Amino acid sequence: MEPDFEATQPLPRVQTHWAAKHAPALAVLAMAVVALAAAVMTTRQDTADPDSRIAAAPPQQQVVHAPPLNSMGAGPACRACGMVESVTAVDGAKGFQMRIRMDDGTLRTVEQRGAMPAGTRVMVDGASVKLMPGPG
Repeated sequence: MEPDFEATQPLPRVQTHWAAKHAPALAVLAMAVVALAAAVMTTRQDTADPDSRIAAAPPQQQVVHAPPLNSMGAGPACRACGMVESVTAVDGAKGFQMRIRMDDGTLRTVEQRGAMPAGTRVMVDGASVKLMPGPG
């Protein structure tokens, strides 16, 4: 059998556009430029003159610590008052366990249905916690 004439002819050469030829190299170059710009922007603040940061900082002041009131002979202002240190949900969030730092320095744990956020001034009344009345 004689070979087919069309099958033996080489395929015509197709012109490829310049951008299509160099697309992978352009992508790598673009990523390198972006990475370099990000590196310069993130390290620019860190490479500031260290002496300027020290000069801008306020001078260190000596902190005066007052002794606790009960060490000077006075009792706590309120024996049932304290501040909520932490709150933990218990029984599938049906109740809350609150750790309360009392004014005399002791730590109490109270469980109840509602909770006060950490940092709240409270008054412990038996097994319940109540919001401390504010001034006014």
